[in-house]
Amino acid sequence: MIRGLTVESRAKINLGLRLLEKRPDGYHDIITVFQEISLADSMVFEAGGKSIRIETEDPRIPKGKDNLVWRAFRLFQEKTGVDEGVRIRLEKRIPPGGGLGGGSSNAAALLRAADRLWRTHLSPDDLFEMCGKLGSDVPFFLRGGTQIGEGRGEKLTPMQLFSNYWVVLVFPGLHISTGWAYARARIALTKDEKITTFRPLFSALDPEEWKSLLINDLEAPVFAAYPLLKEVKKELYQEGAFYAAMSGSGSTLFGLFREEKRAREVCLFFRREKDVTVRIYRPVTNDGSGLGREPDGQG
Repeated sequence: MIRGLTVESRAKINLGLRLLEKRPDGYHDIITVFQEISLADSMVFEAGGKSIRIETEDPRIPKGKDNLVWRAFRLFQEKTGVDEGVRIRLEKRIPPGGGLGGGSSNAAALLRAADRLWRTHLSPDDLFEMCGKLGSDVPFFLRGGTQIGEGRGEKLTPMQLFSNYWVVLVFPGLHISTGWAYARARIALTKDEKITTFRPLFSALDPEEWKSLLINDLEAPVFAAYPLLKEVKKELYQEGAFYAAMSGSGSTLFGLFREEKRAREVCLFFRREKDVTVRIYRPVTNDGSGLGREPDGQG
């Protein structure tokens, strides 16, 4: 058995996010495009002992049952009968509460790593089912790349999409609860109307049209409560982004730029003028390549 393993756990952004309807289970049916990006946490797994030990220097990250990684390993043990413990060293680069899926990505990485460490030979369907039990967007991180997400986000369809751009992420330092944002969002169109208007966008859509046609339904309630975020999105467009949006339920904003030079200039602008954390990354495609991505995320 392998005793130790180091893996990357990447973030995502949402290219548009439409809320379709409230479900009986309290969740919402959605349609979105998940895009994996090169921003990643580092996770080191070591098998041994009887407990689940999560070690991180980030004080915002819980180390017990409230951590999705902890729950993922318990689920793995229940599925496989493994009774040995694990030590997990987590170096966080994906900010929690930023709409980038860091916790969900960590949970998916745990399941992949545990399957390798204990050589349990779980099938892709087994892993996918376990991810679905942990959270709505955890299944995406099992597959990564570019995927249309439907249902709660767990129904995935891979797609090819324009990806020769740089992603400027602006971190305002706010923690926004996903439940809070969803509870305040309005569902203005019917489910069929939203699917009809969303799906065709990515079949033959010029990226320059994303600005006028794509919508994140969670922006309205979040921007109403946090006007700073609306202003950041406006400034990303003023600085030349061909598309800008809030990722998921926020609070991270992103702008997409065709030219690396301009993306770096925008990073410098936000650091100088707004005193916010800003980084530049690359999209990760379905084959796992990052198009010459920035490994350190520096702009």
